[in-house]
Amino acid sequence: MSQSLNSPLSDSQVNDELIKMQTFIKKEAEEKAKEIILKANQEYEIEKQSLVKEEIVLIQENNANKLKKLNLQNEIVKSTINNKMRLKILENKNQILNSLFESALNHLNAFTTNESQYKSILKNLILEGLYKILETSFIIKLREQDVKLVESLLKEIEEEYITKTGLPSVELIISDNEFLVPDHCAGGCIISNKENKISVDNTFDERIKILKHESLPAIRKILDL
Repeated sequence: MSQSLNSPLSDSQVNDELIKMQTFIKKEAEEKAKEIILKANQEYEIEKQSLVKEEIVLIQENNANKLKKLNLQNEIVKSTINNKMRLKILENKNQILNSLFESALNHLNAFTTNESQYKSILKNLILEGLYKILETSFIIKLREQDVKLVESLLKEIEEEYITKTGLPSVELIISDNEFLVPDHCAGGCIISNKENKISVDNTFDERIKILKHESLPAIRKILDL
């Protein structure tokens, strides 16, 4: 005869049911634990990747900043070197230019030691000054050592000036109280009208200055080649 549905469970049946329940709970717990571990691992990977990306970005930014800083430092160094080189080249060019014009002045100085050549040069420089002012009375300023040389030329200069200009006469006065200083004047003359309001500087030194000013562009172009 079968057992009634409402009859109480035996101890063995209760024990079996408890075992089943424990097994079910254990299985559910294991599955839940696996889900939790899986989810935790996924979140960990996501977080890890996020942190790694952030670190990579920071490293890249840091490297980029370092690279920019390094590039800037390199540019500053290059600029400094280029500036120093430009200044050195400019200094060398100026030395060459000064040497050229100093050599030209020394060449002119050599003429003063040759009386016949210097006499001819002085005559032409004086006449050039007279023609530029174009008056009838002049003051001639010279180096003291050139006075006697020019005194021997005065008559010849007067005649040529009158012939070329058609003026009736000319008065040439050699200054005896104001001489050109040899330390600052290699030779030549300064011509002025009698009132000393108009003057023409025909000294060797002034001629070199004019030559320097006029020829500098061409010489600089040559030095740049």
